[in-house]
Amino acid sequence: MLETIVKDEIVNLNDRQKAIISYTEKLTKTPADMLQEDLLPLKSVGLNDKDILDLAFVVSYFNFINRIADGLGVELEESYKQFESFYQC
Repeated sequence: MLETIVKDEIVNLNDRQKAIISYTEKLTKTPADMLQEDLLPLKSVGLNDKDILDLAFVVSYFNFINRIADGLGVELEESYKQFESFYQC
């Protein structure tokens, strides 16, 4: 799925995946702009409150770890370099 997202082929994802990706992108790029309404697409594809909380935790954790790694100058492992432009969005 990462390769599909990297190639910006979100049209090939199902509605649940699209809702999760959209929420993840907004929470990552503009967290201060998040609104209650941003949860509606997640709920409409079957995610319950616990699912959404789990998703928010996972997204936040990865954002936290990436910021720590960036702040310390940690280099990507060789196997991840093909996705380097994706990680720098």
